[in-house]
Amino acid sequence: MTEGVGVWNRISVKNDCERASAGRESVAGTVFALIQSVKTLFLMHGAVCKFEPSCAIYAREAVRVLPLHAAAIKIIWRVLRCNPFSKGGFDPVVK
Repeated sequence: MTEGVGVWNRISVKNDCERASAGRESVAGTVFALIQSVKTLFLMHGAVCKFEPSCAIYAREAVRVLPLHAAAIKIIWRVLRCNPFSKGGFDPVVK
């Protein structure tokens, strides 16, 4: 009887991991869409991102690979650096 319980526990853990992964993907997609919307609303037509990858892609990747609190800090710092006085350049998400 205890073997059956172990199987159910493994199934439950697997489902929890799948739900957590789906939740992170949902947050990443929402952050990406939000940043894309802000860029569309506030940037002049023809403006390009100074950084590679763009801020929206950077934010999506940060949410995927970092804890949410660390991702939020990195995203805010990246957006604050996106200004006329910044050189820009290649700036990947670093763990």
